Amino acid sequence: MNKEKAVADRLKGVPLFSQTSSKQRLSLARLGKVLTWKEGSTPITQGSKGAAFFLILEGSVEVVKDGAAVARLGDGDFVGEIALLKNQPRNADVNVLAESTVFAFGRPALAAALKAEPAMAMPLLYSMADRQSSLQ
Repeated sequence: MNKEKAVADRLKGVPLFSQTSSKQRLSLARLGKVLTWKEGSTPITQGSKGAAFFLILEGSVEVVKDGAAVARLGDGDFVGEIALLKNQPRNADVNVLAESTVFAFGRPALAAALKAEPAMAMPLLYSMADRQSSLQ
Protein backbone atom coordinates (compact mmCIF):
# COMPACT_ATOMS: atom_id res chain seq x y z
CA MET A 1 0.00 0.00 0.00
CA ASN A 2 1.41 3.41 -0.90
CA LYS A 3 1.85 6.18 1.67
CA GLU A 4 -0.98 8.36 0.34
CA LYS A 5 -3.44 5.44 0.56
CA ALA A 6 -2.23 4.66 4.10
CA VAL A 7 -2.74 8.30 5.16
CA ALA A 8 -6.18 8.39 3.48
CA ASP A 9 -7.18 5.26 5.40
CA ARG A 10 -6.04 6.85 8.68
CA LEU A 11 -7.98 10.06 7.94
CA LYS A 12 -11.21 8.03 8.10
CA GLY A 13 -10.64 7.76 11.87
CA VAL A 14 -10.52 11.55 12.27
CA PRO A 15 -14.01 12.89 13.10
CA LEU A 16 -13.63 15.88 10.77
CA PHE A 17 -12.95 13.63 7.77
CA SER A 18 -14.97 10.55 8.78
CA GLN A 19 -17.90 11.36 6.48
CA THR A 20 -15.79 12.05 3.39
CA SER A 21 -15.39 9.42 0.68
CA SER A 22 -12.21 7.38 0.24
CA LYS A 23 -11.58 9.31 -3.01
CA GLN A 24 -11.90 12.63 -1.14
CA ARG A 25 -9.57 11.45 1.65
CA LEU A 26 -7.04 10.35 -0.97
CA SER A 27 -7.22 13.84 -2.47
CA LEU A 28 -6.49 15.30 0.99
CA ALA A 29 -3.59 12.88 1.50
CA ARG A 30 -1.99 13.99 -1.76
CA LEU A 31 -2.03 17.65 -0.68
CA GLY A 32 -0.43 17.21 2.74
CA LYS A 33 3.08 16.18 3.69
CA VAL A 34 4.74 13.76 6.07
CA LEU A 35 7.04 15.30 8.68
CA THR A 36 9.25 14.01 11.48
CA TRP A 37 9.00 15.55 14.94
CA LYS A 38 12.14 14.96 17.04
CA GLU A 39 11.91 13.60 20.58
CA GLY A 40 12.04 16.44 23.12
CA SER A 41 10.81 19.10 20.68
CA THR A 42 7.69 21.27 21.03
CA PRO A 43 6.38 21.69 17.48
CA ILE A 44 3.19 23.41 18.63
CA THR A 45 3.15 26.06 21.34
CA GLN A 46 0.12 27.41 23.16
CA GLY A 47 -0.80 30.90 22.00
CA SER A 48 1.06 30.66 18.67
CA LYS A 49 -0.69 31.13 15.34
CA GLY A 50 -1.63 27.95 13.62
CA ALA A 51 -3.28 26.93 10.38
CA ALA A 52 -2.44 23.23 10.21
CA PHE A 53 -3.73 19.88 11.33
CA PHE A 54 -1.43 16.98 12.25
CA LEU A 55 -2.25 13.28 12.18
CA ILE A 56 0.17 11.15 14.17
CA LEU A 57 1.17 8.23 11.97
CA GLU A 58 3.73 6.86 14.40
CA GLY A 59 5.11 8.10 17.70
CA SER A 60 3.98 9.69 20.94
CA VAL A 61 3.22 13.24 22.06
CA GLU A 62 1.86 14.94 25.16
CA VAL A 63 -0.63 17.80 25.04
CA VAL A 64 -0.03 20.43 27.73
CA LYS A 65 -2.53 23.21 28.39
CA ASP A 66 -1.68 26.04 30.78
CA GLY A 67 1.26 24.00 32.10
CA ALA A 68 -0.76 20.85 32.86
CA ALA A 69 -0.61 17.64 30.83
CA VAL A 70 -4.10 16.95 29.47
CA ALA A 71 -3.53 14.11 27.01
CA ARG A 72 -1.02 11.62 25.69
CA LEU A 73 -1.50 10.86 22.01
CA GLY A 74 -0.08 8.26 19.64
CA ASP A 75 -0.63 6.46 16.36
CA GLY A 76 -3.87 7.55 14.70
CA ASP A 77 -4.50 10.47 17.06
CA PHE A 78 -4.46 14.06 15.84
CA VAL A 79 -3.97 17.66 16.90
CA GLY A 80 -4.69 21.02 15.30
CA GLU A 81 -8.14 20.48 13.81
CA ILE A 82 -9.35 23.77 15.34
CA ALA A 83 -6.44 25.71 13.79
CA LEU A 84 -7.22 24.12 10.42
CA LEU A 85 -10.73 25.60 10.48
CA LYS A 86 -10.51 28.73 12.62
CA ASN A 87 -8.04 31.59 12.74
CA GLN A 88 -7.30 31.52 16.45
CA PRO A 89 -4.20 30.86 18.58
CA ARG A 90 -3.18 27.30 19.46
CA ASN A 91 -4.86 26.23 22.69
CA ALA A 92 -2.06 23.95 23.96
CA ASP A 93 1.59 22.92 23.64
CA VAL A 94 2.45 19.62 21.98
CA ASN A 95 5.62 18.04 23.39
CA VAL A 96 7.15 15.10 21.52
CA LEU A 97 7.77 12.15 23.86
CA ALA A 98 9.19 9.81 21.19
CA GLU A 99 10.25 10.66 17.64
CA SER A 100 7.03 10.94 15.68
CA THR A 101 6.03 10.76 12.04
CA VAL A 102 3.06 13.04 11.35
CA PHE A 103 0.93 13.91 8.36
CA ALA A 104 0.61 17.71 8.13
CA PHE A 105 -2.27 19.37 6.37
CA GLY A 106 -2.72 23.17 6.24
CA ARG A 107 -5.57 25.54 5.53
CA PRO A 108 -4.29 26.30 1.96
CA ALA A 109 -4.27 22.56 1.21
CA LEU A 110 -7.83 22.26 2.54
CA ALA A 111 -8.90 25.13 0.26
CA ALA A 112 -7.22 23.40 -2.71
CA ALA A 113 -8.91 20.09 -1.85
CA LEU A 114 -12.31 21.78 -1.66
CA LYS A 115 -11.70 23.47 -5.00
CA ALA A 116 -10.75 20.13 -6.58
CA GLU A 117 -13.52 18.20 -4.79
CA PRO A 118 -16.41 20.64 -4.08
CA ALA A 119 -18.64 17.76 -2.98
CA MET A 120 -16.36 17.35 0.03
CA ALA A 121 -17.76 20.53 1.59
CA MET A 122 -21.01 18.95 2.76
CA PRO A 123 -19.46 15.96 4.59
CA LEU A 124 -17.02 18.35 6.28
CA LEU A 125 -19.88 20.61 7.38
CA TYR A 126 -21.83 17.61 8.71
CA SER A 127 -18.78 16.44 10.66
CA MET A 128 -18.18 19.93 12.06
CA ALA A 129 -21.82 20.21 13.14
CA ASP A 130 -21.67 16.78 14.81
CA ARG A 131 -18.47 17.73 16.62
CA GLN A 132 -19.91 21.08 17.73
CA SER A 133 -23.09 19.50 19.11
CA SER A 134 -21.07 16.84 20.99
CA LEU A 135 -19.07 19.59 22.72
CA GLN A 136 -22.15 21.35 24.07
